[in-house]
Amino acid sequence: MIFPFLNVYLKDGLQFSMSSVAIVAFCYGVGSMIGAFLGGILVDRYGAYKVASFSLIGSCVVFLVFLISTDFYFLCIWSIIAITVADLFRPAVMVNIGEYSNDNTLTRGISLIRMAMNLGVAVGPLVAGVLITYFGYHWIFIIDALTCLGAGFIYVKYFKQGATVPAKSEKKPSIIIAILDIPFLLFMIFNLINLIAFFQIIESIPIYITNELKYSPIVVSLFLFANGFMIFILELPLIHYIEQRYRAIDCVIVGIILIAIGYLCLFIFNDFIVAITLYSIFVAVGEIINFPFITTIAHKRSDETNRGSYMGTTALLFSIALLLSPFCLNFIEAYGYNLAWLLMFAISISGALGIWILKRKLDRKEAKIKS
Repeated sequence: MIFPFLNVYLKDGLQFSMSSVAIVAFCYGVGSMIGAFLGGILVDRYGAYKVASFSLIGSCVVFLVFLISTDFYFLCIWSIIAITVADLFRPAVMVNIGEYSNDNTLTRGISLIRMAMNLGVAVGPLVAGVLITYFGYHWIFIIDALTCLGAGFIYVKYFKQGATVPAKSEKKPSIIIAILDIPFLLFMIFNLINLIAFFQIIESIPIYITNELKYSPIVVSLFLFANGFMIFILELPLIHYIEQRYRAIDCVIVGIILIAIGYLCLFIFNDFIVAITLYSIFVAVGEIINFPFITTIAHKRSDETNRGSYMGTTALLFSIALLLSPFCLNFIEAYGYNLAWLLMFAISISGALGIWILKRKLDRKEAKIKS
């Protein structure tokens, strides 16, 4: 509930300038990056169960603290702390997928988790839009905190029995191993370029709808609901169809191209309904085809001693994208939305091109790992 409306809350609720909104969103990204990096290390040391349990229950506390102050500097500092705690969960849950899956069901396991998350992304903002419109912004922090607490209790109850202890190893700290995997690192960088564009769906698009087009937050809720529900309905059957027919690296490239086309639609079409509908379809299908296979590639390049680190590095990819994507708001303030959509198209295409060039090197490294 909080994340899709954070920028709208800062801009319309607290009357922050676009530059101030970008700074707070940047701090949010810093916290996400720290949480992903630290989460990968902690998972390899203490196990996914302990890290995920702490993150879910701790998120309840840190989200409630947002209600204490609306001061700009407080929000910057607390965004870092809060999202660090919340994003410890991401590498932990990705390791959980590996613990409860095998090679044949891994991508579907990742998609199942993403399906659950996207259902949350669909329903959460829809409820949040109603809460904001009729009761005020503070309720999204309260309800989101309570749902985190409920999820934490459920996780603690049902996953404790299956919790595993990380294997001991005399290797270097696993985070170093993941970073020194140069083909994998380049693969992450090219995906990062695309993700900066993708995350405008929660950085720029909600402000574009409410501030530029003068629609209410409920319209943002309906847009996010439609996008999330589309992914919820399509992801598992689509992944089931393509995972045995196409290589993971090719799926990643095609997904990026579809996301790029979504931003091209925003640039080309003047009619808001046509533009946002086509954008939603292309971005949703692109996300379905792209995101699960990023995690699949990372999982298959790791082993039991460093899987937390590879999952942490993958989560770190998304966190760095969250860190950098708010600066599109500064670009919009200077040059307008249309040029911003064209820029997002261009950087996504460049990310797809980079991965296409990297394909052979990535395959050679994969062959060495398997041998």
